Amino acid sequence: MRTEVTTPLAVIVIFFLQGLNLSGVALKRGFSSWKVQLFAHAFGFLLLPLFVWSCVVRGWVSPELAPGLLFLSILPTTISTSVVYSDASGGDAAASTFCAAFSNLLGIFVVPVLSSLLIFPRLDENLLGQDSGGVVFYTHFLERLLWLIAVPMLAGLLARRYLAPWVENRTAGLRNASFCCVLFIAYAGFCKGFGEGDGSLADGFLWESCLWVGAFLLFANLSATFLLRFSRFSWPQVITAFFAATQKSLAVGLPMGYLLFGQENPQLFAILLPLVLFHPLQLLLGATLCSVLPKNSSRM
Repeated sequence: MRTEVTTPLAVIVIFFLQGLNLSGVALKRGFSSWKVQLFAHAFGFLLLPLFVWSCVVRGWVSPELAPGLLFLSILPTTISTSVVYSDASGGDAAASTFCAAFSNLLGIFVVPVLSSLLIFPRLDENLLGQDSGGVVFYTHFLERLLWLIAVPMLAGLLARRYLAPWVENRTAGLRNASFCCVLFIAYAGFCKGFGEGDGSLADGFLWESCLWVGAFLLFANLSATFLLRFSRFSWPQVITAFFAATQKSLAVGLPMGYLLFGQENPQLFAILLPLVLFHPLQLLLGATLCSVLPKNSSRM
């Protein structure tokens, strides 16, 4: 499949389409709900990584699983499903849109920093292909980050100014195109992981991954529910904050995983597996909550 060429192209398409789908009007309206934004980003980028890190340092998580679970915890929220679930449950659509967009823009800078602090020290430097602690590595990574993520997203935002009517009539098709690119990256990663036979699934690794991913999902949703009970948010704001804080993006996580850890890294499959397992679980739980949450309530 020539993944050394097609995977970077898929990453570029994903972030260009994400920029193209961002509504400037909704972003401006959502900026006013800064307290909701602060809660969601602090929860997603600080509390969840802190929870996983505390489990890792206590030795509860195996060294093989720790990098993948930590990577899952530091990712931004989903750019589409968190908005869809929030809107379907009576949340603030404008605030959800802004929160998802800002979380993903913030993730471009936060994820590499947290990875260097929490994940890289637990990886074999020889497997990273470069000196993981040196300036050369970070310069090379930031350059790839700029051209494969930041530039395509900014290009999509600029293109929307001229293509807004066309985009509004083709939202579903563009979203499906982005999902197809994500599916291709995931498929290529699984082919590589199984084809090279690096032993990632041996010795109960898959079962341990499922167990900890389920625990992470449970902690994220229960702790967000508990904390939001003490907030002074309105019901739409509570719904918006809940879905934005507890979701993790597969569409952003897979490309960033390839950029951060290297496409040829034999540990890459094990690092991305928790994210791949977490994604369908959060979709099922979110869909279930949408059907049972009241559309208007003063309490959680």
